[in-house]
Order: sequence, then C-alpha cells, then structure tokens
Amino acid sequence: KEMQGLQIGLINVAHSSTGYSLGLINWVHKGYLKLVFSTNETLTRNVSIKTGNSKLYTAILAGMNRAETDSLRVYAAGLGLGHDFIISNRISISAEASSRFLYAKKSEQISLLNRAESNLQIRIFRPVTLFAGPSYNRMSPGSKITLTGTGWKKMIRPELSGGPGHTWWGRNAGIMRVSSAQ
Repeated sequence: KEMQGLQIGLINVAHSSTGYSLGLINWVHKGYLKLVFSTNETLTRNVSIKTGNSKLYTAILAGMNRAETDSLRVYAAGLGLGHDFIISNRISISAEASSRFLYAKKSEQISLLNRAESNLQIRIFRPVTLFAGPSYNRMSPGSKITLTGTGWKKMIRPELSGGPGHTWWGRNAGIMRVSSAQ
C-alpha cells in the first residue's frame, strides 16, 4: 500500500511512497529503480542499483579501476544513500553519500573510501539520463592502497600513503536507466 512516514528494514516494499524508506533494498512500485554506469577519478568502471524515491534512495555499488596489469587493479563494493532535488521534468540535482570497501589485488589490502558527491542529471530521453558532478573523497586512516594517477590524473588523485586519512576532490560522470513512475 501507500507508505507514509519512515520505513526501516533490510528490504522495504511499498506500492507507493511519500515518505522515507531506509534499507538495503527499497522496492517502491511507483518509485525509483535506477541502473547506473559511471566513472570517477578512483574507479574507472562502476555499476550501481538505486532504489527508493526522490526523497531518499539507497544504492548498492560495485566498481574496479582499469589497469594495464592485474597487479594494479583495485576492486570496490559498497552502499550509499541519496536524495534528488527535482528542478524540472528533465533536470535534477542529486546529493549522495557512500562508503566503499576497496581491495587492492597487488597488496591484498582493504581500505574504506567515503565519498560525497553531487551530480547534475539531465534526462536525454525516457528512460536515459546523463549525469556529471564533483565529489569529495576520504580514504580511511592507515590505508596502504596506492591510487597514483599519471598526467592530469595525478593532479586530481594524489598518491595515498596512509597517515591520519587522506582527502581529495574528484569527479563523477555516467549514464543511467531510470524506471520511475514519479
């Protein structure tokens, strides 16, 4: 039925929602189901599934960086929360916060990457939307994962070598398929 207020659970199900669903999966029949493919300064290949509504959606994230050799690859998996500020039928701005566990194959190290991002989203045609925007990143303290870029990437993504935590500004861009009744 119609969900109003706050719904908390591992899996939340509703026909429609004017409230907030907080869970791993928020299946709202008349809500969001977004399949997202993106790239950023840390991970060149990302895929995520976002469910919920414009007030609050959850994201299940996975990604990896494209590297010349397996020894330089970094894999990621994580969760996020987001909100869409609807400007018009074609334009919106998203605000998202996420945490990803990074696994570096070379060093067999695991680190936590926390990320806040905002994207300008423009619907090209139903159901395809393009998006891009800035991000602010923080690697967990004591990380032994090195994400060194070359050329222009070195200015965006400096070498991470541990310490009290490392922060940097980044970028995000991609394409998504949106199934939404809203």
